[in-house]
Amino acid sequence: MTLSRNAEDQERLITLVRQALDLMDEGKSVDPVVICAEHPHLAQPLADVLGLSDALPDLNREAMREDPLNGMVLAERYELSTCLGRGAMGVVYLGEDRELRREVAVKILDARLFSDEQAEARFQLEAEVLAELQHPNVVAVYDRGRTKEGVHFLVMERLAGTTLADLLKLLAEGKDALATVAEALHTPPEERFWPRQVANWARDLASALGSAHERQLVHRDIKPSNVFVTDNGRPVLLDFGIATRQTDERLTATHTTLGTPWYMAPEQVGADATLSTKPALDVYGLGATLFHLLSRRPPYEGDVTTVLAALKTEDPPPLLQLAPDLPHDLVAIVEKCLERNPDDRYQDGNELARDLDAFLNHQPVSARPLSKMARRWRQWRRAPARPLAIALTVLLLPITVTAIVYWRQEQHRLNQQAKRDLYATEPTLLAIEGAPHERTLPAMRKQNEVAIELLDRILVLDDHDLPARLRRASLMLDLDRHEEAAREMRTIARQNGGTYFKTLADRYAASDPAKKGVLAIDTDNLPQPKSAKESYVAGFLELRKRHIKGYAARAEPLLYQASKAFLPARGLRLLALGSLAETTPDPEQREAYRQQLYDESVALEAIYGTETARTQTMRGTALLLRGDFAACQKFFLRSIELRPDRHPPHNNLAIAYRRVGALDRAEHHLSEAQRILPFSWRTKYTLAQVTRDLGKLDEAYTQATNLPDNGPSNAGWRQARLLATIALQQANQTFRTDRDTSRKFAASAAQHLRAALEVRDSDSDRLNLTMLEAIASEDASASMIPFAAALLDNPMDPWALTNLTFLLPDQLDEAQTAWVTAILRKIAAELTGGNVALRTELLEEIDAGLKKFR
Repeated sequence: MTLSRNAEDQERLITLVRQALDLMDEGKSVDPVVICAEHPHLAQPLADVLGLSDALPDLNREAMREDPLNGMVLAERYELSTCLGRGAMGVVYLGEDRELRREVAVKILDARLFSDEQAEARFQLEAEVLAELQHPNVVAVYDRGRTKEGVHFLVMERLAGTTLADLLKLLAEGKDALATVAEALHTPPEERFWPRQVANWARDLASALGSAHERQLVHRDIKPSNVFVTDNGRPVLLDFGIATRQTDERLTATHTTLGTPWYMAPEQVGADATLSTKPALDVYGLGATLFHLLSRRPPYEGDVTTVLAALKTEDPPPLLQLAPDLPHDLVAIVEKCLERNPDDRYQDGNELARDLDAFLNHQPVSARPLSKMARRWRQWRRAPARPLAIALTVLLLPITVTAIVYWRQEQHRLNQQAKRDLYATEPTLLAIEGAPHERTLPAMRKQNEVAIELLDRILVLDDHDLPARLRRASLMLDLDRHEEAAREMRTIARQNGGTYFKTLADRYAASDPAKKGVLAIDTDNLPQPKSAKESYVAGFLELRKRHIKGYAARAEPLLYQASKAFLPARGLRLLALGSLAETTPDPEQREAYRQQLYDESVALEAIYGTETARTQTMRGTALLLRGDFAACQKFFLRSIELRPDRHPPHNNLAIAYRRVGALDRAEHHLSEAQRILPFSWRTKYTLAQVTRDLGKLDEAYTQATNLPDNGPSNAGWRQARLLATIALQQANQTFRTDRDTSRKFAASAAQHLRAALEVRDSDSDRLNLTMLEAIASEDASASMIPFAAALLDNPMDPWALTNLTFLLPDQLDEAQTAWVTAILRKIAAELTGGNVALRTELLEEIDAGLKKFR
């Protein structure tokens, strides 16, 4: 070891530490200022090493700030600088590797343990453990050593970021979780939903623990301060200072305080060496950390004595009681981690990582949430009352009967709750939403298979769940598994009876194997549905046939009839109302559907007792279609908060943002929508519009040109008109500077507009086509007056008004001035509202001003 210029201070510090430790061993208090009376500048470093910094008077700290270890060089290679913090076994300094010229973190065995042979052995073990693991979510070790003076050191990777403990301090101030992470790490978090972000971190950490557990290693001190999150969002396990290997007697460390009370497993109270070497310890610690991140408080609160006492007899409060909006599967995972009996927890990190991975991928998890009855039974079992025992003896038989009845009722309630939780994890109604050909695309196979696995789990809970079995049959058909689809429909027919279901089962059995999805089934001329369930299935099948015009108008009355006696029909009816609210030709009827859509969504939330992603999306959709682009946003945002991986709220929110000019946010949500459903025509179309509005015209033109051919029935008209508007803006950009280029763009726009007119005739488009053809000609201003005359009939058309600007010459003559004045007066007349007198006056002025030029 090469000492720096303050080598004497370093040696004095070690001597002072030993003096202080001797006093502490004798039970005496230690005052760093008194001990360092002859060398006052060493009081602060001494206090840091002993963990007594808070005992120093504030007035002395400025003078005591210098750290004598600053500048020390270990092994003639690692130069120490700033003290970064303390771990279970040592002090960590920022250092520089002089050979590789990189920053490192150097951990030095705590001075209080210099003379402890067991501590030295454990310090060496930590280096061995870290070197052996080599996992991306475990801090990497580069080197270790011991100086000739006996100072042990460990060289590790230098991490940039923050600990979960520091993040939790910020969250305790009431700050938004995701915004806090973005600010602390200087980068947006990976997820847009806090529980999923926490689950992502936990999955990676559980994987790291699983790697350790495979090697018989147990960390034994998993807590927020031992988890570091790097600037790129990577969670990293720190401080294996009290780790143990189940098969190694060197590591039992019976004299070491194991764990931190707020995150310790119950079996660690008393430090039972046998129990304290099981992987379930780490599972509990990670579960307690998850609990804290999700609820913003640890499982147990209070001082050390209070927490240790509670660990022996009490359970943490229910997580859903603290955070009611959490996904129930994630809550179940946390509760399984926190089971008092180690055998009831996940048995190692890999098992926990698999369940977290299933949650993140919307697949079934193995854990189930605790019921109120289960919690109560645990309390009774730990603290049985004598009167209760006597009562049980006297009333055993009737209580047993009552208990059986209650158990059955409770089991039914739990199954229903479990079903609701599973339905809530479904990302989208894949069997219904989207066009029929989209549902059978190879890109949908994985999502369809995941949905089938979820439906299988629902059917285990309730074999007669009609919506689950019907959707399963449909997804089987979309996956070309015709025989399985037919088998599901035969089961539905057997369970429900009736001519309708029998006939439908026969149609499924006769499906055309050469066709895909709903196209393979002949559903024409089925018997008239009579029961609520038959009407529900009939409405479901109509919604599946989105390729046939009028599907929503046929589905809505069927689902309305079914909803009177079958609640699932009410939720499904929202989809039909949403389509009718957008496409019904009659304005009054269209508005009536929008109101029904909104009211029915509110009513369903009252029935469910909570908001759902679908009801919030539909409330937002009703307002969006009404043109209330500001009010609808909060509902789409809430839907995304509840279920961030659903396509409709992202897509519709982007439309709302575009209409209010928030183009960057619109672009972001369109990117999210495209990630979820990469083939969605509507999303690609809206993205091209936003790109155009952002002024990236060449990119927008490419996006619009490359729109797929699988869009809605009016896709050709929409695409042609979009291309025309983009080309028009390109003509506008170059009109004043490069007339030749502008004419080429105008000619292109005219060509696209003619294509649009072939699909749908429009007076406005014909007017704009005239203007575009004029721009494409040599003398655009010659068409100004004819265009203005036509525009006078519809002066509120924003596109036509924009186009008029192309035709205005640099200098207006008398006639041109009269026509521009007339258009401005006509716009003013349209804006007068109920002022009849002013409107009449303006119209008379128009006639008088144009009399000479007509």
